[in-house]
Amino acid sequence: MPSPRPIVIGQVTSLTGPNYMGLENRDGAQLAVRQLNDRGGLLGRRVELRVEDDASLPTGAVDGYHRLADREVTAVVGTSFSNASLAVLPHTDDRKVVYVSTGAAHTQVDPVRPYVFMTPPTGRLVAAQLLRYFREHGLSRVAVVFDSDSVFNREAWATQATMLSEFGIEVVTVESVKVDTRDFGPTVAAIAHSGAQALMAWVTGPPATGLALAFRSAGLSIPMVAGIGAASPAFVDEVGPRRRSAP
Repeated sequence: MPSPRPIVIGQVTSLTGPNYMGLENRDGAQLAVRQLNDRGGLLGRRVELRVEDDASLPTGAVDGYHRLADREVTAVVGTSFSNASLAVLPHTDDRKVVYVSTGAAHTQVDPVRPYVFMTPPTGRLVAAQLLRYFREHGLSRVAVVFDSDSVFNREAWATQATMLSEFGIEVVTVESVKVDTRDFGPTVAAIAHSGAQALMAWVTGPPATGLALAFRSAGLSIPMVAGIGAASPAFVDEVGPRRRSAP
């Protein structure tokens, strides 16, 4: 009796370009497929993964989704780069291939599309939880930095701004950066002179790393709190361990 056909899952992720989290997304998907197959597969069938590189571009994500749909995959796991995932969504109506985004922009599922799902908590949920953290730690004056090129970070900050009074939080300065910002010195200087008790950082990828390194180099003693987009082993590896003060 021939073996049943495998279940083929597609993935669109950023293997090239500035969104280094794409490599981690691919590695995680490969690990999950290996674990499933080690346990006998899914519904008695082996699982295969086909990966397309979006080159950290919305157009690349759209092209990758279409290539996978043409290969008749069961579903597509989408990129964590919300800008790219948002570009894919209109195409799911025609292709009717389920797209499961790992990006966190809430506008991916608002309005609802029949073939679109997302896995992380929305920016609204994350924003509220971080404001609870500030309130519970007596941090009522905060500075904000956000990446204006990122749909997720831009929308998360805009949503969080509407909740400030509910949590008794005052924002003393708001600094905007771009995805290609290299010099974070002026941003950190503005934070240092703002009287903020904490920094709320809505940044992802290279801007998250650049801001964290500049923040640490400036020797600021206030906490830096980042949104879900910076939750990456690559971010931790690039920023490095916390520097300890000399005894």
